[in-house]
Amino acid sequence: MLCLCKGTEKDWKGEGNRRKNVEDEKKRLEILLHFAHLFVSLTTVKVLLLRKTQIHLVFLSFIRLWLSPKVLSFGKGIKNFGFCFAFRSLIRTFAKNMAELNLPPYSVRLGGTQERPTIFDVLRRRYVALTPEEWVRQHFVHFLIDEKGYPQTLLANEVRLTVGGKTLRADTVAYDRELKPRMIVEYKAPTIQLTQKVMEQVSAYNLLLHVDFLIVSNGLDHYCCRMNYEQGTYEFMTEIPTYEQIIST
Repeated sequence: MLCLCKGTEKDWKGEGNRRKNVEDEKKRLEILLHFAHLFVSLTTVKVLLLRKTQIHLVFLSFIRLWLSPKVLSFGKGIKNFGFCFAFRSLIRTFAKNMAELNLPPYSVRLGGTQERPTIFDVLRRRYVALTPEEWVRQHFVHFLIDEKGYPQTLLANEVRLTVGGKTLRADTVAYDRELKPRMIVEYKAPTIQLTQKVMEQVSAYNLLLHVDFLIVSNGLDHYCCRMNYEQGTYEFMTEIPTYEQIIST
């Protein structure tokens, strides 16, 4: 009877060791899969960089997140693997939907989920839904601030207007130091052509604000016209005006 008990205990220990070996093998496999997905995603980023796409800053920001100690903690096992897979899918989504723009790049801040990505709006100071139009807006706003000298505190996004009993929203409005509106900017997706209809939309906003400069941009083409209310005419400018130019008019 005593020998039978010892034999059972030995068999139980052997079974425990086998289970431990299986668990260790699973962990090693998860780590290998983790690095495999890391390699695939980093290779994707490298290809995008070689294509000189402007959205490389987006992917680099995600890489910094991915390489954080929390993400590289293998104690969470399959959760890290899921994050790797989602990250790779997110890279493919941005590569497909976000176009290279005719605007300087900046350090993009993204949030949200793969299904509902968001981008940080420096003027509204919160994350907003990332759409092609919003992608253009954030790049153009940073272009105005960084390249053209527009004070961040004198720019506003999504300005609500009421024209003829109808509520409209101007994409971006620039104010002078007396808080008088001086410029309206309207954005379209890179795939939308800038037609006369777009200019008419901006002109509708101007019926209320009566600004001196109107701009339309799809991120690739930018048109700016200067209003002359005394003569009832307007002229197109060859460059986007600086802040000092719009307030000295």
